Amino acid sequence: MAEAIQLLVATVFLRPYVFVFLAFYLTAATVAIGWRRTALFTGIAWITFTRYWRWGAAHGFVGRRVML
Repeated sequence: MAEAIQLLVATVFLRPYVFVFLAFYLTAATVAIGWRRTALFTGIAWITFTRYWRWGAAHGFVGRRVML
């Protein structure tokens, strides 16, 4: 348990911009669309991104040029 807390503190310390952005996003979205829609959208986005990353779809594009 102590290792998990240490990892969390290190993550916040090394990447504070991520947590500042998250706080700004949550505040702005809650004001604009309400807390229920914010929670729903955030949950859907998190699930989508997590599955996309875990399935390896993101790794297929690393280092490749995308032609439009």
